[in-house]
Amino acid sequence: MGTKRANTEHERAARGRRILDATAALLARWSLDDVNVDRIAALAGIAKGTVYLYFRTKEELLLEVFNRYHALWLDTLEAKLREDLTPLSPDEAARLTVSILLENPLLVRLYGRIGAVINGNVSPEAEHRFRRWQTTRIAATALALESRLPGVTSARAARWLIRLEAFTAGIVPLARPMPAAAGAVAGPGLAALHFDLESELQYIAVTMLLSP
Repeated sequence: MGTKRANTEHERAARGRRILDATAALLARWSLDDVNVDRIAALAGIAKGTVYLYFRTKEELLLEVFNRYHALWLDTLEAKLREDLTPLSPDEAARLTVSILLENPLLVRLYGRIGAVINGNVSPEAEHRFRRWQTTRIAATALALESRLPGVTSARAARWLIRLEAFTAGIVPLARPMPAAAGAVAGPGLAALHFDLESELQYIAVTMLLSP
């Protein structure tokens, strides 16, 4: 496939966004395993090799998609928190945080696989950038939480968000298994492995926020 070279910074940024948009669109319809670089390039209207000029591996591309929707979650949460200064109870803060998270099903799905993505074919440099970005972005939202949660410091709020993310990544595969794995938790005697994601996340979010 022939594609015109992106010569300006604006053109390069626009092409990078097209790649991310195409990846997100495919992920909304198919599993991570079914979304490959060939399909991403075809939907973005570029050559397969062009994708690798922007992202070294498919996993690094998936990590960037995760970053985009992770930022959207925190941006939305932060905007809601800054709408007024009325104090929130831990239960109210947990419900707000979890409800906004679950409004983005793609982010939830990516949480269920992000550990495998990072531990797969992501360079140490890419992982380091991701961790630094994640920490910086969470810190900003933690300040907004501090302003609404009496007695909760921004450091504690940041730790809470990080712990909530870790729990989300662990429970998503159980609460919403991929079709191929759904049969593993079906049948008599396995009811303890069935989870309602929203109620479980709200419960653990409140519990962790109340703990020291």
